[in-house]
Amino acid sequence: MELHHKHLLFDFYGVLLTQHQQDCFTLFYSDDHSLSEIAEELDITPQAVSDMLKRTLKKLEQFEAKLGLVQRYTKQQEAAQTMRRLVTQVLQPLRGDILTQLDVIIKS
Repeated sequence: MELHHKHLLFDFYGVLLTQHQQDCFTLFYSDDHSLSEIAEELDITPQAVSDMLKRTLKKLEQFEAKLGLVQRYTKQQEAAQTMRRLVTQVLQPLRGDILTQLDVIIKS
């Protein structure tokens, strides 16, 4: 699973995790701490951190499987990009004419 997808899952479902899980995820994936650094900060073993990260990702994937919010969001973003591209293609030939007309209106 790529990092961007993990962050999207956390953005959508992170509030459903325990504070301990949220802290662990943020320290590892956002703040780029090592397992040892997190273990020291949370006063647990590096193995416990590793296990917690695995369980947290599994939990996030379960939320997504049930709710599908990230998938829906991703599809909406793709549709919005397609619409932007189509609108740009349609307006591109008109752009020069519109700017010329605006210049005429502004100067008069």
